[in-house]
Amino acid sequence: DARGCRGRKRVLVLSSLRRSEELYLRKILEQWFSNSIGELDFLPPVRMEEALLDHYDVFLTTEQGRYYEIGLAVYTHPVPDQRDYWNIRAALEGFQNPDDILRVFHPELFHVFQADVDRDAALRTLCDKASQFLAVPPFHDLVLDRESLGSTFFSGEIAAPHPISALPYDTFIAVGVLCRPTRWDSSGNRVRLILLTSGNKNNSPSLHVIWNYLSRLFSHQDFMKIGRAHV
Repeated sequence: DARGCRGRKRVLVLSSLRRSEELYLRKILEQWFSNSIGELDFLPPVRMEEALLDHYDVFLTTEQGRYYEIGLAVYTHPVPDQRDYWNIRAALEGFQNPDDILRVFHPELFHVFQADVDRDAALRTLCDKASQFLAVPPFHDLVLDRESLGSTFFSGEIAAPHPISALPYDTFIAVGVLCRPTRWDSSGNRVRLILLTSGNKNNSPSLHVIWNYLSRLFSHQDFMKIGRAHV
């Protein structure tokens, strides 16, 4: 039983690739994750059945269709790149250490606001940067919808906004640093550091692991002092 073989996973790839393309992708996955995959099967999406949900641990797909959109399967390119590698690894193995957490941060998703800016303008800037970098549709409204349910103010001039529902895209954290704190909510909380966070709904446990690491960092009494010193 693959499940009992030291935690190795049963993986199903939903794909309509040609046979030669399927063989290539299979070879890459077996090379990358020989210690994590116990069973690797391919199936056209049209043959997917509900009974298979209990048989496999992880679902991948080479098509951004229904199973990708509903959050069942993690997308991979037919010729997977480094980003695909980390997405698949997170689905198979989770986040193992702080280095894995650092990979959800990207230099392209850091922004320092030199002028005064209000909450909504700051969020729009960060959402737009994330949309452009990840080549995904705008999701600013989803972030504001979540904020309308309750403030995402964390503590110590930190806010952790996120979409009201998980997105079928890479897990990421976009960072906004404000030179002067801005009013964040009706309670008057003020924020200097914004961590716009989005967890891939195809790998929902990843976000919980990330926040276990970050919450410990936030609780350190010198964290915001260090942040101010570098603004």
